[in-house]
Formats: sequence, C-alpha cells, structure tokens
Amino acid sequence: AGWFGGSITALMVALPVSWVQMLAGLALLSTISGSLYQALTHESERDAAVIAFLVTASGLTLMGIGSAFWGLIAGGIGYAVLTRTRRPSLSG
Repeated sequence: AGWFGGSITALMVALPVSWVQMLAGLALLSTISGSLYQALTHESERDAAVIAFLVTASGLTLMGIGSAFWGLIAGGIGYAVLTRTRRPSLSG
C-alpha cells in the first residue's frame, strides 16, 4: 500500500471483525459474479455447475473433508450423469 500502509493496517485493526469480513466479501463480489457467469454460460454444463456451487456453498464436511472437495465430486458426477449418451446396442 506504499506510503499509507501503516495507516491502512491501523484502520483494519481498529475495525470490528464483521466489518473486515464485509469489506472482504465486497472485494470478492466481482470475482464471484464473473466466475458464476463463466460457469453458467454453456447450457449443457449449467446444471452441473449449479450442483457444484450449491454443494460447495453448503459447507458440507464428510469424513473430515471440506465442501470444496465434495462440490467438485458432486459437480463431476452431475456432469457425467447429465451428459451421458446411450451407447448403441450390440443386438442391432
């Protein structure tokens, strides 16, 4: 932060924790919205992206593994199930 680094640090330390968290959330808002836009652009992948996002945002923890991992797994399974094509039968 250059010359104002000390002032900014003192300000952040003086603010309540909830305010600092709010400022961090606001700073990340454009990143989150851009990522969601990219994830939901392709219609064929939209449902899997929403599944992954919802599982990750849920805060799910299983076997000591966090929601980011389970979101990837759920999104991958959702994508595989939703884009699965039927194989031609051998009897045909």
